Amino acid sequence: MKSLTRFLVLLLLAAGVTLPAGARPARAAVDPATIIAVVEAGVKLLGFLKDLRAGNKSIDQAKAEIINAVNASKTALLAHADALAAAPAKACTRAAVIEVGDMDRLELSALQTWAQSVTSCATQIDSLSDAVTDKAVADQLGFALNIAGPIAILAREKAGLSTGTLAPFLVTANSKVQTKLQPSCTTASNTALRLRPSRVTRCTSYDGRIASAKCLAAMTHCTAGTVPLRSARLEASATTSWRVADSARVVFTGWVPAIAKARAAGTA
Repeated sequence: MKSLTRFLVLLLLAAGVTLPAGARPARAAVDPATIIAVVEAGVKLLGFLKDLRAGNKSIDQAKAEIINAVNASKTALLAHADALAAAPAKACTRAAVIEVGDMDRLELSALQTWAQSVTSCATQIDSLSDAVTDKAVADQLGFALNIAGPIAILAREKAGLSTGTLAPFLVTANSKVQTKLQPSCTTASNTALRLRPSRVTRCTSYDGRIASAKCLAAMTHCTAGTVPLRSARLEASATTSWRVADSARVVFTGWVPAIAKARAAGTA
C-alpha cells in the first residue's frame, strides 16, 4: 500500500497537478469564448448520446454527429486540452479529439484497442481530479472528463465492447465534479409584495458568475425550493464543467438498460 501511495504521489507531481500547497494557475489561461465553445460542444456530444440511448438515433448516426461536432469544435477542444495542468490528461484528451474522426478507418481489433485507450484516458482524468482541491484545475479536468468520456462510450459501443462498467463510473465521476464545483446558494423570501410573495434563490459559481431564480411562494415547487435552486445553479455554472457534468449524469444514469432496450427495438 505504501508503494502504491508513493507511486500515485510521484505520478501527480510528474503530471503537474496542482495540489493544495501548489501555485494556482489562472483560469483565464483559456479565454472565455473557448470556454463557452467547450461547454456547448460537451453538451452537444452528450445530447447525441442521449438520442442514441433513447433509440432516436442509431450508433452510426450518433457516431457521425459526434465526429462532426468534435471537428466543428476541434480548435476550442484542443485549446482547452493544451491548458490542462496534468500532462497525461492533456496528452490523452488531445489524442481522443484528434483520432475520433478516424474511427471508421480502423479495423475492429484496432478500434477496440483505441476504445480501451480512451476509456483509460477518462479513468486517469478522474484519478487526477481526486487529488485536486483547486477549483480552477478541477474545472479543467471536469471538461476533459466530458470530452474523453462520451468518446469512450461511443467508441466502446461501436467496437462491441461493454459499457456496463464505464457508464456508472462516468455518473460517479461527474457527481464528484459537481460536488467540487457546486455554486454557493442562498434563498430568501420577499414578503414586501403582500399579494404575490416570492422566493429568490441566488447562486454564485467559483468563477464569480452570479445567477438568480425567482418563483411565487405559494406554488408547491417553490416551497420545496428545488426548481429555482436548480435553475440558478445551472445559470451560475454556465461557463464551468458543472453544467456539462449535470448533463452527463442524466445521460449515463441507466445507460445499460436504456441502450439494451433501444437495441431490442431495433432503433439503436
